[in-house]
Amino acid sequence: MKPEPCAFVWSGREMVPLDRYRALAGRLYRPGQEYALIPHQERSTKAHGLFFKALEVAWQNMPEHFQRRPDSNRPRFPTSTALRKWALVQEGFADEHVHVCDTDADAMQMAALARMLDEYAVIRVSGNIVTIWIAQTQGPIMGREEFQRSMDKVLGRVAHMLGISVDELCDNAKASMKRIKESS
Repeated sequence: MKPEPCAFVWSGREMVPLDRYRALAGRLYRPGQEYALIPHQERSTKAHGLFFKALEVAWQNMPEHFQRRPDSNRPRFPTSTALRKWALVQEGFADEHVHVCDTDADAMQMAALARMLDEYAVIRVSGNIVTIWIAQTQGPIMGREEFQRSMDKVLGRVAHMLGISVDELCDNAKASMKRIKESS
């Protein structure tokens, strides 16, 4: 079950759910049970939007040698989401799964199945061993500080691929956002 946010107010003695969350709190929590609370810090929607726009701009301007997979003529990054998830994996924001198969052929089948289950997974086959990296979600569960760290690392990697600084990439994204705003 995916955790649902439930807002509380500290009364000085206890955490009291806000009225609009009272029914949800009643479903999620049981009287007498102990729960650990972690303060939630909201992300900057402005920084969040700039991050995704910078990735889109980077993807649209990716140099030719990064546009195709080295082992085929298929696009390496068919979408900006594919670029983001690949960069997350490269920067260590991924879950790694190693599978030892009986044969090399089984490993190839495992890799094909993994690709069907997650089109963005990074998959490496070495003989009968399949290693699968799945990018971690950057959703709210990641938290503000970890999201910021992942954002910085991903933008750094992508800017490096373009041969520009992160500041230049973000400036280009801001200019793109401005053009879109002015044309609407």
